[in-house]
Amino acid sequence: MQRTYAPYVIVTPARNEEQFIELTLKSVVSQTIKPALWAIVSDRSTDRTDEIVAGYANRFPFIRLVRNDKQHERNTAAKVSAINLGLRVVAQVEYAYFGNLDADISFGEAYFETLLAHLESDSRLGVVGGRIFQVDNRGNAFENRSSAQSVAGAIQLFRRECFEQIGGYQSIPGGMEDGIAEITARYFGWTTRSIAGLPVLHHREMGTVGRSVYRARFNSGLTEYIVGFSPIYHIVRALSRVFERPYFVGAGLVLSGFIWGYVSRRPKAVPLAIEEFIHQEQKRRLLALLPLGPKETQV
Repeated sequence: MQRTYAPYVIVTPARNEEQFIELTLKSVVSQTIKPALWAIVSDRSTDRTDEIVAGYANRFPFIRLVRNDKQHERNTAAKVSAINLGLRVVAQVEYAYFGNLDADISFGEAYFETLLAHLESDSRLGVVGGRIFQVDNRGNAFENRSSAQSVAGAIQLFRRECFEQIGGYQSIPGGMEDGIAEITARYFGWTTRSIAGLPVLHHREMGTVGRSVYRARFNSGLTEYIVGFSPIYHIVRALSRVFERPYFVGAGLVLSGFIWGYVSRRPKAVPLAIEEFIHQEQKRRLLALLPLGPKETQV
């Protein structure tokens, strides 16, 4: 007999996602425990995104296609706006958990059931997700080696109380609204966790939508300054990306973006208390890299 869990809802911002969105649709409709409601917000799509989603919505009543025709650029503010529009739609039903799901991922049939089991066995677990595996142009998948505390923005599932306490997603110049959301959750005492052994395939190269990979790397560094990253942690993080396309050039661009933020005195996007909390977490992670330092626990 299948265990009963509290209901969850999903919001998916989608803009011209005809290439991959059916993979995401197939993954969700095949779940052992399906969402109470799934709002897919088509953000001014001009390709077949709406047609594909509408076809599934006609067959699965829990899927709602929402069209957003507001004029704006494709950026983090647009994504947050689309998510907020979707949240107004899913508010029609009662739910205990809220998921933000990108439109270019796929996962196994028991994915959400596994996450719900973790949430209901740990009342302080505020944000949870699987582990991202990036799919390259040859079809090979490589795990994104992030911290066990970090849940990729493409797949964050929140306890509703946690999401409401942090004030939802905040629009941040350059992005990282998802990272700040989970950091703020930990600041308020919630735990955040990506589950080892629960793979999620990400089918589009991350950080390059609608812009060149060079600009994406520069903006990544600038955003890390804006959200208050520690300079030492930023340098270590940038150097760790020398093996990612475009390799050494990309790492240099990440560093340049951070330096530009400092030189141009860009205003910080997070409160001082959150910035100080970020520095504390990053200091612990740097210490964990030392031979005798405390090690992170993998879950």
